Amino acid sequence: MKIIAIETATEICGVSIIENNEIIGIEEQILFRDHAEKLPLLTQKILKKYNLKIKDFNGVAVSTGPGSFTGLRIGLSFAKALAFSNDINLIPIPTLYSMVNNLDLKNAKVKILLYSHSNNIYIQDFQITDSYIKELTKPKLMNWDNEILLEKDFEIFHYGCEKFVNNKLIKPIKPSAKHIAETANQYYTKFFIEDFDNLQPNYVSAFKIG
Repeated sequence: MKIIAIETATEICGVSIIENNEIIGIEEQILFRDHAEKLPLLTQKILKKYNLKIKDFNGVAVSTGPGSFTGLRIGLSFAKALAFSNDINLIPIPTLYSMVNNLDLKNAKVKILLYSHSNNIYIQDFQITDSYIKELTKPKLMNWDNEILLEKDFEIFHYGCEKFVNNKLIKPIKPSAKHIAETANQYYTKFFIEDFDNLQPNYVSAFKIG
């Protein structure tokens, strides 16, 4: 199995390759406005580095949100074009799911916080066991509430929420193309789709709150 993976849900813009269950390459940059320009260049760079073409892959994995409206739209549009033009499958991976899948935990309840804008965050709860990841809630967009930090049953991880979080028990975690690749490889049959014409990013909320 060989998969190329794309992450653009935040200011992190990245491309990663996984082959035979091992990450063989990753190109990532921190960007704020240039995802549309840089994503094709990062893709070309990693393909050239490993002497590969898109048609060599079993699928294109892409982070589908929640996250930045513009970043998600750019990433999914680019992934669709790669998959369609090379007749390979698309593997849409929920952003927060990929972050949880990166954690080295065996049995735990986990809450993932992802900064959105103003005082708003995306939030989702998961149950991790030895054999699977269960979504306890759907991702939602909400105003920050300090009550979140009082939920003792959960291990809490965040990305971009530093202005809200000063508790050392709340650990940082970040999205990465590497995590998209690993999740797509591990759960290929769960997420891959052949008919992706109408697939849209999971923006969670179509309007701003707060």
